[in-house]
Amino acid sequence: MQRNNVGESKGTTSLSRLFLDTNIFLELEFQDERWLECRDLLKKIESGEIKASTSDFIVYSSILEIESKERGRSEAKIATFLSVLSSLKGLSIFRPTFNAMTDAAPAMKKRRLDFDDSYVVSCMKEEDVKTLVSFDRHFDKQSEVERLEPDQILESMATEKTS
Repeated sequence: MQRNNVGESKGTTSLSRLFLDTNIFLELEFQDERWLECRDLLKKIESGEIKASTSDFIVYSSILEIESKERGRSEAKIATFLSVLSSLKGLSIFRPTFNAMTDAAPAMKKRRLDFDDSYVVSCMKEEDVKTLVSFDRHFDKQSEVERLEPDQILESMATEKTS
């Protein structure tokens, strides 16, 4: 498995390591309805206060979406997106093994997920990450992962600091 550890972090929260789904990056990129909480979460990852991971598949999926929506401006947008990712000190980007892919396909029916989302769960299992940061509620039915939204993580951190 190949890994790109963008940086080491000190003083991480007691939250277990997080896995970031595509929609967290795209919410910020397109400044959709909940982009501010994504920005605030990514700032904590940038500083190394939070450790998170994602896969190169998630990065690639995000790039495809940016390219699709930003016709004519996609080259600059993609370059900026990749630059932002490389600045996130607490983010680890890994390349899943082929086994994660072969696990995802037969598990689609059991998980009741399309291949992309089943692959996310398989990647998380491979990395032994239990917490998914995502706005996709269909992950809530998965016993293999716990889904949290950015605001839930930020609220949890704020509560820890006041305790």
